[in-house]
Parts: sequence; structure tokens; C-alpha cells
Amino acid sequence: MGKDKLSLPFKNGVLGNSALEVAKKSKIDHIAAITKEKEKQHWLKEQQIIDRKISILACKDADKGQANSIKCGVKFAKALKAKAVVILLADQPLINENLVNQLIDTYHDLMNTGKEVHYVASSFKGVVQPPILFKDTCFPELLQLEGDKGARSLIRMKDDDRGVIIECDDWRCFYDVDTEEDYRWIMGI
Repeated sequence: MGKDKLSLPFKNGVLGNSALEVAKKSKIDHIAAITKEKEKQHWLKEQQIIDRKISILACKDADKGQANSIKCGVKFAKALKAKAVVILLADQPLINENLVNQLIDTYHDLMNTGKEVHYVASSFKGVVQPPILFKDTCFPELLQLEGDKGARSLIRMKDDDRGVIIECDDWRCFYDVDTEEDYRWIMGI
């Protein structure tokens, strides 16, 4: 987009805050907001910066592709001894708490029945898209991602029996803002 899209006005705040607030209200235990190393977090509210549920992590290679941001988050999750991570994108401002919680609830329900589940992914019309929950057994694979290759590539490479894909019927949850046109559209709804 050529500018800091996460700081663009949206609803009662800025674009980058929308997905973060959804994550905060969801059943996610702890949030790692991955930022570019030299980025000023204009898109973060002051109370989010000091919120104990949120850690702000500067990733020195974030501008070299989303794989680097994923790696920063996974390394942090490993240090916390997390059993799973949910990957959300800050530029998907219409994501909702119900979808995030559905991933988490599905994971817990299946694990409680003894079924080994390595991921629970969301999709629209059969296309897997973030948010995606990955069990810690996937951390080594996530740490091998390179460049602008996202985590959903791990799902396309694997057999369906490793995880579960939840079909979402609301395409807006997956709408990401990458261009001026995307931003104008989202401001018009």
C-alpha cells in the first residue's frame, strides 16, 4: 500500500486494532503482536501496550516476508511452553471472535476425545485462510517457513487426516486490506 495501513482510521480506532481487539476478547490465552523492528506502534492503543495478555514483539526481519513474523511468534510461543498457536492477521479487520473461538473449541473438543489434531483451520469455499490454529507439533515446520510463504502452505502439503478444516460462510472474516481500493471498500461498509 505504500504506507502504514495498520494506522489508517477504521471504526472507532485504527485498522490494526480491530483484529487485535478480537483476539483479546477471544479464548486466546496470550497474544503476541508481531511488529516490524523499527515500526512505531501507532496502531496500538496505549492500554494494549501495557495489557498483560498482550506482548509486543519487534521482529527484525518482518519486512522480508510473513514467514519471519510467524517464526518470531512461534519462538515466543515455544518460550512460553504454549501447546498451540493461533495465527491471525492484523490486516483482516472483519475477523470475528466467534470464528477464533470455534477454532479453539474444536481443537479442545477433539483433543479431549483422544484424537490427535495438528491444526484446526478456517476456510471459505474450500480455500484455507487465516486464522489457523497449529498444535506445538507443527512448530518445527512453522520455523522452516521462508520468505512470504504463509503457514497455510503447511496444510496444503499435508493429508487431511492431520487436522480439521472449518468452513466459514462469511467471506468478510477473511477480507484483508492490501490496497487503497481494499481500504476504500472496507470504509464503505
